[in-house]
Amino acid sequence: MKRQFYDVPPQYAGGPSFHKHKLEIRSFIFWISFALALASLAIPPLRYLAYGVPMLVLLTCVADRKVSLGEEAWPYLIVLVAGLTLGPLANTDGWKDLFFIFAGVSVALLSRMPQVKLWTVFFCLLACFAFQFGAFGNFRGGVHFNILKSESSFEGNFSFVFALLVPFAVMQRRYLLALLSLLMAVLSLKRIAVLAAVGAGVMALVGPRRGRWLLNPPVMLALNALVLVADMAYSTGLMDHMIQQFTGQSSNEFGQGRQSIHRYVVRDLLDSPFLALIGHGMGSVYSIAEQGVGVYEKINLHSDLLKLAYEVGYIVTAVMVWVMYTARSHAVRVAFFFQNILFFTDNTLIYFFFTFFLFTLMRTQRESEQAHAAPVV
Repeated sequence: MKRQFYDVPPQYAGGPSFHKHKLEIRSFIFWISFALALASLAIPPLRYLAYGVPMLVLLTCVADRKVSLGEEAWPYLIVLVAGLTLGPLANTDGWKDLFFIFAGVSVALLSRMPQVKLWTVFFCLLACFAFQFGAFGNFRGGVHFNILKSESSFEGNFSFVFALLVPFAVMQRRYLLALLSLLMAVLSLKRIAVLAAVGAGVMALVGPRRGRWLLNPPVMLALNALVLVADMAYSTGLMDHMIQQFTGQSSNEFGQGRQSIHRYVVRDLLDSPFLALIGHGMGSVYSIAEQGVGVYEKINLHSDLLKLAYEVGYIVTAVMVWVMYTARSHAVRVAFFFQNILFFTDNTLIYFFFTFFLFTLMRTQRESEQAHAAPVV
């Protein structure tokens, strides 16, 4: 019997889907991830469901037989490769961190991603914010707000994502959205997130030509090195007198306990220069930080820059920073500048709810810019 061959219908040529008139599997996985990222913010115990996202993404990539490796994914992939290379030195918490980092970056591997509108993200965040504080907020003592003491009745992780919307809104000239997002970031009060929003917003406003004078590898590598040296001076007590004189607070009080946590980590870096170059392994920083507070449990450093320097070493940290600012897209550089500022005093590297939106907005903005530039070229 003669064998017959048929062409694949065009509606099925783009990869697996549920039906030719319905949602593609990759889009379905993306929106599940979107919902889980919001759920992680609104109902924190549900954050554990989000860690199934990498498996779903990998299955989708296998079905598509295609993986996207855009310029926004490379810095995180460098950390993942370095962490796996130092696997024999990693502890249980270190392997968890590697998985958490991959959970956030995994969405960037999808071959195609829906174009998410900034207003959609804002209103979804606003609804989740209202739900969380309406259902779980405690206002019996009234509503209080003090930005100097970093106290707010609405303080929470929403601030990171609201603040992230600011530079993207500025790039799209949605200034009302930028203002509303900044106000919500201030209300939910993570001071470093507000600072990052303002800094990245300025870089978005000045545009790519002027922005490249600052957002380039040599300048940003020097800035990160300067911040790391300043953290070491602070942690070892060299800045105690100055802080006491200008703020009337002790160094530890001024840094909200960071001096105690960072002290032993910095001392170990200074005492072991060779290991400081290549890293001590993922998760090793937690066991050192415990000594500073006298509590034997997982203690976050609240400084991803110091964490990376200790766990994967100066060399990999420098390569990561360098690659962050070699991106061709100005939007990607601005977004990494936002993330870079958070590195100084927080630990968002392992926050799925943040990295999901970071990579989603970078990817959609970059592809939008490329789509608009193509006809001109």
